[in-house]
Amino acid sequence: MKKINGYFSNQSMKEFTVKGIRDAIDEILLTNIYGVTRWSKLVPRKVNVLVWRILINRISTRINLVNKGVDIPSSLCPLCGNSIETCNHIFGQCAVASRLWSLVTKWLQIAPIPLQGPIDIIIYIDNMHVSKDKKDIIEAIIYCVWWSIWKYRNEEVFNNGKNRKEFLFDLIVTQSYMWYSCRCKKKRISWVE
Repeated sequence: MKKINGYFSNQSMKEFTVKGIRDAIDEILLTNIYGVTRWSKLVPRKVNVLVWRILINRISTRINLVNKGVDIPSSLCPLCGNSIETCNHIFGQCAVASRLWSLVTKWLQIAPIPLQGPIDIIIYIDNMHVSKDKKDIIEAIIYCVWWSIWKYRNEEVFNNGKNRKEFLFDLIVTQSYMWYSCRCKKKRISWVE
């Protein structure tokens, strides 16, 4: 690969490659080792995009909106109302999120996940001493948790909270099973497993 005008190109074919562009974007936008694009084949693309945006702190949390000059009535978390809504808070430290993480770790029978923020959760996954297949499944479930929290948060903000947080964990279990079973045809897993 050769770098041309800041982008990578396949020298023999004289054309740009998707991987080259992705590497260039990562190099420009991402400053830490865990901010690289992490794509899971077990979740939908839109979830992978959300995870990428979470890891680079580019989602529309209230503090990010305030920092961009958007006038909003409050920068407090719409789920708990106790803290400023940051990416770390909404996906880790919020009371709703921490309760979900507790249920997920019990379900997966793993040690408690550090709830400082998304980067800490990714580091936790990377340092787990389990098989690659199990690690991929756990990562997909964590992505499902983030997806569910973000959808629930948006439902609270934009639709006056018609969903009940008591059903969030059941939704995560069901959704992660459906994503896995639809995307992993070679390794079937039963609902009970």
